[in-house]
Amino acid sequence: MKQRLVCSGLGLVSLTVVCMSRPAQSHPSQMLELCSRVNMLARGDSPDGNEDMGEINVVPELSELPSVSLSSDPDTDENDAEASAADSRCPEQEMEANHEAVRSLAQASPDGGGIRIIVEEEAPVEPDEDGFRTPNSSTGTRTDTPILEVPQSIQVIPEEVIDAQDPSTAADILRNAPGVSTGRVSSDNLGISPVIRGFESENILRNGLPDPNLRRIIGITNIERVEILRGPASVLYGQGDLGGTVNIVTEQPLDDPFYQLEYTVGQFGLHRPSLDFSTPLNDDGLALRVNATYENTNNFRDFQESRYTFVSPVLRVIDTADTSLVIDLEYLNFQGDGASPELPALGTVEDNIGGDLDLDINLGEPNLSEERQTITRVGYLFRHDINEDWTIRNELLLSARDNSTSNSVTPISLDADQRTLTRLLLENPSQQTNVDFNTNINGTFFTGAIEHEILFGVELARNVESDEINFRTLDDIDIFDPVYNPDSVSADLIRFQDFQAETNTIGIYFQNQIDLLEQLILVAGGRVDIVDEEFEDFLDPEASFNRNNTVFSPRVGLVYLPSDNVSIYGSFTRSFVPVIGRETDLDPDTNEVTFSDPFEPERGTQFEIGVKADLLNDRLSATLALFHLSRTNFTTEDPENPAGQVQVGKQRSQGVELTVTGEILPGWNMLAGYSFTDAEVTEDNQFEEGNALNNVPRHAASLWTTYELQRGRLEGLGFGLGLFFQGDRPGDLNNSFELPSFFRTDATIFYQRDRFRTSLNIENLFDIDIFEGARNDVRVISGAPFTVFGQIALEL
Repeated sequence: MKQRLVCSGLGLVSLTVVCMSRPAQSHPSQMLELCSRVNMLARGDSPDGNEDMGEINVVPELSELPSVSLSSDPDTDENDAEASAADSRCPEQEMEANHEAVRSLAQASPDGGGIRIIVEEEAPVEPDEDGFRTPNSSTGTRTDTPILEVPQSIQVIPEEVIDAQDPSTAADILRNAPGVSTGRVSSDNLGISPVIRGFESENILRNGLPDPNLRRIIGITNIERVEILRGPASVLYGQGDLGGTVNIVTEQPLDDPFYQLEYTVGQFGLHRPSLDFSTPLNDDGLALRVNATYENTNNFRDFQESRYTFVSPVLRVIDTADTSLVIDLEYLNFQGDGASPELPALGTVEDNIGGDLDLDINLGEPNLSEERQTITRVGYLFRHDINEDWTIRNELLLSARDNSTSNSVTPISLDADQRTLTRLLLENPSQQTNVDFNTNINGTFFTGAIEHEILFGVELARNVESDEINFRTLDDIDIFDPVYNPDSVSADLIRFQDFQAETNTIGIYFQNQIDLLEQLILVAGGRVDIVDEEFEDFLDPEASFNRNNTVFSPRVGLVYLPSDNVSIYGSFTRSFVPVIGRETDLDPDTNEVTFSDPFEPERGTQFEIGVKADLLNDRLSATLALFHLSRTNFTTEDPENPAGQVQVGKQRSQGVELTVTGEILPGWNMLAGYSFTDAEVTEDNQFEEGNALNNVPRHAASLWTTYELQRGRLEGLGFGLGLFFQGDRPGDLNNSFELPSFFRTDATIFYQRDRFRTSLNIENLFDIDIFEGARNDVRVISGAPFTVFGQIALEL
């Protein structure tokens, strides 16, 4: 007779109880060592110096028995019974039941029988695949590489965090990354220009391909995760800003049918129904996934409202063991009305003799502010495994944005009375088309005992942008007692800017990940970009120009792995950004615009060292990084002319970052981090050397943690807490005023069971005043007050 003995809570071993040939009456008196031996085996120790799992022929005293249950082994007993659930009994009941089971088994043994305990090893408990931790990323190397082996800091914001927070914009997602801020763009804007490691970045990728239109408008319903590569990435993606790169990874078709309806409703008139479904279309891999959203909302700012429609179908055409082809499409139509301009520093972040401004006040002209914008993206990814070692990828992304209507009020200056605001009506229609076509081959080979993973690729890109800026004068407005007068808008048009810029790029890149030793990896690569720029100025044809640049961007990194779960790394990287345009100046008396020389290309350099570790049986990942970045020829808004730009000299940023992501205990996940950033002007003929860079807090930290009950009647009930801190920041490069620090608290409570999920989210729980960033001293961006919203999701 053979029975299986199940020990509650061990999770590493199972026991099989077999009646042997020994006197039945001797069983109770010979219960020796079982608990201690089983526990030793569960910890990985050997009871007798023997590493192998095996048989234990003696058993402990009954009083030492662990919480166990007995069931028949299906291999030996035709009348098998399922193992009893130890969780359903109290400890006293379990102990007595186990004792009785052993006595019964002993008495049932044949003459001369006994008990033998056979210990069998089971598979170790794996980390929760649906947790916050993401072990691999392709953003840092353009190959699927463990983050532990990438010589740069990478942070992944997974789908579980996005679902729990139910964000409205991509900027809401990025608040989970310490040292990443929204800068001069409001977090409720559908576009992003994040500040990373002290520098504003326009490096936004979609599934690994650059798309400049993403900084203007992004639909987020189909986002699976967001990957943030800190530091330059020009070696992989060509021209790009120094601070870092944000990669938006979208959802793909599933093998099994999936249908989900969501509805979010909240404060300020928020209504957002969403649909997400995926279905196989045949048995050969053809599958379709569609995400669709409609949002209609007002804003905490007076009279501001918006609505958009977003749809994203993805078709998987081929899915075999060796080949895959996926085609996807995105379309977003946005309409906004009554947009409120930013607020003056006096009355918000600085004292005003008239008192404090209401942060929800609208100092524009609601009847004149209007935004109409559409974006269409289409692309494909073809992947083929030539053999088990080599893979070729070919991919395309085309995006076309039409911002035909863009009318808004821009603050110009605040009079000496600290209440009269001078304004202009800004008309800024623009269009932009971007095409990126990339082909690469990736494979491994050996030279002796040294393994190489090679990546070689060619990327062709074309970007055409048309941008027009016109001004009309408006009556001034009293910031404490605004009276709107849309009829005061002037019929006279001040034409400030009208150009078309075309950039064509050929990029050739190479990377080699070399396993020099078992624990030492060298990552070396370089990229040559051949860039042809054509700038046509329709206001002043003499200001038009053509320019060609050929630039080499290198990267060298070394990764040392003293153990399987720890790496120490260092790297050197460079960046390159061609800058379209010229310095401009607007004479306020004559409204005459003058042009200076074309902007020079921006160059950047980064040195980084760090430590990465996978902890708690690979459930938790941590990265500690130290960095030093420098750049030249940075282009920014002219503080003397809000509508113009100037190219300053040299800037430097250095600091330290710590990120921790993963599962602490079953059901308890966290995403946390801290950053210290010291960023300043180091050489300039306009701004004072030593000035801190604007919109860059020296200290920033974030924490998002959730806990979900794992069993019992309330299984699926969860709670979440978010803490987001940003320190003091200069509001401009002159350091003429400062944005105060803020500590924002978010919270959520949710319940998910089977195919149903519902949640209630609160942002800015304690209703503190938040100032997210600034463009100048009359354009300070205020953040949202206490906001509550809820979501219901049903999987059909």
